[in-house]
Amino acid sequence: MVAAYWLQNSQLGAGRLAGYLFLFMNAQELQSLITAGLPCEWCRVEGDGRHWYATVVSASFEGKRLIQRHQQVYGTLGDRMQTDEVHALSIKTHTPAEWARRSA
Repeated sequence: MVAAYWLQNSQLGAGRLAGYLFLFMNAQELQSLITAGLPCEWCRVEGDGRHWYATVVSASFEGKRLIQRHQQVYGTLGDRMQTDEVHALSIKTHTPAEWARRSA
């Protein structure tokens, strides 16, 4: 389930942001979105609820440039980047062969 909380910030003026609901993912939810939308051999997501770091290993990255790989991962999130459910995502992508060389 998406965690929700009310943002209160007195520096922006009393009540200015009161009433805005911000939704944030947890790591397992974000990882589930990625693995549901992309065939992954391995996927790990870590973060603090706003800033995320994903490592994704997928054969679908074969022959793709880095930007294309990242677009594939972002594509699994739908509009969640635009709605700020996922505020920031740093991505490391590998093919299975790249991952095997890196892990050796």
